[in-house]
Amino acid sequence: MATHRLDHATRQRQIAAAARDIIIEGGLASLTVNELAGRVGVTEAALYKHVKNKDQILLLLVAEIGESLFSAISEATSTDRNALEKLEHMLQLHLSYAEARRGVSFVIISEALRFGVPEVRSAARRLVDDYVKLVAETIKSGQDAAEIDASADSEAAAVMFFGMVEASVTRWLFDESLHPLEEKGAAMWKLFKAGIQADTVAARTVQV
Repeated sequence: MATHRLDHATRQRQIAAAARDIIIEGGLASLTVNELAGRVGVTEAALYKHVKNKDQILLLLVAEIGESLFSAISEATSTDRNALEKLEHMLQLHLSYAEARRGVSFVIISEALRFGVPEVRSAARRLVDDYVKLVAETIKSGQDAAEIDASADSEAAAVMFFGMVEASVTRWLFDESLHPLEEKGAAMWKLFKAGIQADTVAARTVQV
């Protein structure tokens, strides 16, 4: 088996990418050290120099999900769009991200919830909390600009936003032909927007 000397951080990124591909193809149960070492192109002994066990592999995956997800949705949050436009774009980008990665992010987060290792659960929780916080902050900025109903609970709305994506991806994973992600995104956004936008914004939308 050919091996290449790479630094620790680079090898860990390779391991996370290979683990993600294995889960996409065969589910979490197919993630074994033997399969992972083969994908990375190293011996099992060499693999253990970079990850101690399956717990650490899951930690690497959660970290990779956080980095790649926030990178994917940063396009929406870094523009000068108004808050509602940012949220709509964020939803579109997240659904595209989930579809491109075959929903593996939610599979790993769900597994972390059942996992007995506190570090894995904590890492997954921080990822979800950071996402909800970002959405809540975007909603608050919309409330400050009178685009979003000031009486709306920003955190509750952010949780609903996350749940909207999670439920959509879960159904899609059961049957991709039944529930294409992109096809349902616009309809879900229309309902969510109607529930949070300020009356003045809704009135202007109707007039237009």
